[in-house]
Amino acid sequence: MDVAAMTTANRNPSVSHGPTTTQSFTARSSDPRTRFVDIRQPARPHHARMSASRAEDPYRFFTFEVTYGQISPLGVPQRGILINGQFPAPTIDCITNDNVIVNVINKLDEPFLITWNGVKQRKSSWQDGVLGTNCPIPPNSNWTYQMQMKDQIGSYSYFPSTEMHRASGGFGAIVIRARAVIFVPYLKPVEEFTLLISDWWKSDHKVLSQTLDSGKPLPMADALLINGLPSSTSFTVLGGCQMWL
Repeated sequence: MDVAAMTTANRNPSVSHGPTTTQSFTARSSDPRTRFVDIRQPARPHHARMSASRAEDPYRFFTFEVTYGQISPLGVPQRGILINGQFPAPTIDCITNDNVIVNVINKLDEPFLITWNGVKQRKSSWQDGVLGTNCPIPPNSNWTYQMQMKDQIGSYSYFPSTEMHRASGGFGAIVIRARAVIFVPYLKPVEEFTLLISDWWKSDHKVLSQTLDSGKPLPMADALLINGLPSSTSFTVLGGCQMWL
């Protein structure tokens, strides 16, 4: 279903909506992975309440293709879980109140599920991506998550939520920036750096999952990764300047 259909499909034909006019807006983004869409839809009368997003809230579209791939974060080749061929996975960069649409295509040989850690999911709890709320995406299938970054600012993360997949990758950052009209009581930073910190094992995620299923505890992690690297992560900064991590 395209976005124009999504915005109008929930209109109840049995309810009189009165005279309508046409509203339009264009999704805006500085992210090259985002698709711009011009949406035109009938305006709702004043007595009808919108339970979803406002027309001026932009849409950002992402496609995540989940595959296996060889990675060597500890210098030893091992099978990892990649998103769009990347480890760590791509960053979702957006602005508060943006509507984020993520089409996840599972190319693994096993079910896969992503959760959006820290996103409040107001009136969209069924998009949270955890068992009991969502079913895993079957192999060679897809699922499209639709959520609004409502009234949030800050850095969050997304990662696989089942079968120890997170121990093989598939995790990335979510950066939600403030709109220009929102006052932020900090100096504007000269630079911004995103740190993704994770435990890492040399063992395959399926071996780790079998260990847990047998009732045994996981072994100690072999390393702590920062942005997918064990020890060589470094940043060049200017002295006396404001930085955001």
